[in-house]
Amino acid sequence: DTGGRSWSRASLSLADARWQAGYDEAAAALDARVAEVELAPADALAALCARARRADRDLRRALDELAGGERLLPHAPAPRRADWHATAALLKARSLDVDGALEHLLDALSLRPDPEVECRARLLRARLLQPIEPMVSWHEALRVVELGRDHGLIRHEVLAWGVAGEAMVMLGRADEAVERLRAGLARLEAHGEVRMASEARLQLGAAQRAAGRDRAAAESWRAALDAPPPALGTTALDARAHLGVLAVLSVDPESLAALSPMPLPLEPAARAAWSLLGGLMALMDDDPDAAAPSAAAVASAVALGVPGLFLARVAVAELERAGRGAEATPLDAALREVCRRDGVDLRAADPWFDRYLRARG
Repeated sequence: DTGGRSWSRASLSLADARWQAGYDEAAAALDARVAEVELAPADALAALCARARRADRDLRRALDELAGGERLLPHAPAPRRADWHATAALLKARSLDVDGALEHLLDALSLRPDPEVECRARLLRARLLQPIEPMVSWHEALRVVELGRDHGLIRHEVLAWGVAGEAMVMLGRADEAVERLRAGLARLEAHGEVRMASEARLQLGAAQRAAGRDRAAAESWRAALDAPPPALGTTALDARAHLGVLAVLSVDPESLAALSPMPLPLEPAARAAWSLLGGLMALMDDDPDAAAPSAAAVASAVALGVPGLFLARVAVAELERAGRGAEATPLDAALREVCRRDGVDLRAADPWFDRYLRARG
């Protein structure tokens, strides 16, 4: 009935507000209540997508539940279908299925999405395309800046500057990139956007690292160590993994060892990062018994984008440096094959790799 639909929509809005403010259990309780209500297909699809986006822990279950909603697509208007595809793309990206995510994003953007959904889709597409088509990535981020301003979507505008941040540093606009993110972070915090502020803080650290401000970057990431996975997927790594990559850039195996999580995290992106970071810790410490990373670990790392590509290249370089060419050669071949298959440009990680080589001496 109309009253039920109005109640469910209000409950979804309240659940999102609580989730954004960091009250995950309260949001989950509202989601569970809405799930018990029989809704029209379009409203049921909206509720399903909202629950899936808020699934921080059981990613596989969220993917399965979302897939079950595919039966509702023929009965929902185009904007609702766009939301479903954008949500599926986010979960696919978090599962390291880059191709699947990009396919869903193209479907979402072809269905006349609402501004908020379009921003989410373009932000994720911008991040995924960074090592594949950097110019397209840049333009997607700038498009979100425009959409965010036009429709008052502060969180999306701020995170769009974050996705563009490293490119801005390379263009000589480091101060602008950092200050835009600082100001945006302050705005999000002032609006009680705890979850999005955490994601913006990850982006601020990335811009600071790109600008060579390692101490400031480390401070930004340490402030986000207890944060949940990035809600909009604008960065593949969590704060601990970002700090681990910074330790590799500085060739600092002791700091890397202090950061290493035990046991390995369940989130696929963090797990993929630490599958290489753990091995690099021993290789950089000149441990003769350090195990070489597997080709599967390299393939997973490349799905993380430029940071993962950098870690894979360092793994090959460390094996070569240790005189273990017989292990480095097939790993390098596996890396190049993954990049060829996925359209990833090995040179995307050149600035990172050059800095690592300087630190290695």
